[in-house]
Amino acid sequence: MFGFQTRNEIKRLRQIWRPSPHQYTRRADAAVLPMSDSESRSTYARHLNQSALFFGFESNKSTCAIKISNPKQKSRAAIILLRGRVLSCVYGKQGLAYHTYGEEALHSLQMDLSNPLTEFTAYALTEEMALASASIFQGFQKKQQNHQPLIEFVRKVCSEIKDKQRPGCIVLKDEENHSRFAFYLAQGEIFAIYSFKDGWLEDSSFANARRIAAKNNDLFGEAFMLSANTMEQIWDLTFKLSPVADNLADKLHWTTGVSNHDALMPMDIHATGPNLSDTFNCGPEDDHDHALKTVAKYSQRHKPHSHSLDPNRQT
Repeated sequence: MFGFQTRNEIKRLRQIWRPSPHQYTRRADAAVLPMSDSESRSTYARHLNQSALFFGFESNKSTCAIKISNPKQKSRAAIILLRGRVLSCVYGKQGLAYHTYGEEALHSLQMDLSNPLTEFTAYALTEEMALASASIFQGFQKKQQNHQPLIEFVRKVCSEIKDKQRPGCIVLKDEENHSRFAFYLAQGEIFAIYSFKDGWLEDSSFANARRIAAKNNDLFGEAFMLSANTMEQIWDLTFKLSPVADNLADKLHWTTGVSNHDALMPMDIHATGPNLSDTFNCGPEDDHDHALKTVAKYSQRHKPHSHSLDPNRQT
């Protein structure tokens, strides 16, 4: 063990060490990168019915990333959804001392979505990418020690993450704190490498990660590891997009949605590229309008005391 720091320790250290205003925004950029074959949708908040859209993501159990920004208010937010539940959420705004996380961040970004000029982008993720990305916000963190060679840091953290069989991410940054590379790990193995200059690299092997670290020893490494390794533990890290209360049946269905759910994620179910077709159906009409129509009945039926609004109910 060489000591990943827990997120609670990091929060405590914030009282002593004050991060730069842009640090967590850059961290979010590293966490929610679109994959090369991901389907995406972008629009403005004025085209959205927020409640119906969130019900749609939830009911379709979408695994995706959502980025929200408002240039005028200088605010940005990111959400990582896993099977329709919020796995990670971060919100930042110019003038705020710190970024907010979790349900507090979700509340802030929902307020931003009431502004018609807020930009909304969603793109699909594989479950392994969602979990690896979420490790940046959920779990444990370790920074490269001074005078430690970067290649040695990468080797050691990869070994520890592999021993624990957890998702993780290693971000290499320059002296100005700009991200240059990101290595994504699932079940302890690197499965994707991103260059902030060249995009996704074809060679995502550990050997290539070592070559990158050896060639860029002037960069600084920071590693993250998710604080869960079963679907039941991951459920405890998540919360709902909608105000509908959780129940035991929801949890059972969510945690057993794939075979062999005690392992982190079977890799073979992600052989094809991710897509958003379950949430945003393509067609002649606007994608978001189509999605809203698709979930309209669902959202009405699940509102308390709104049975009279159910179009399928006989009066």
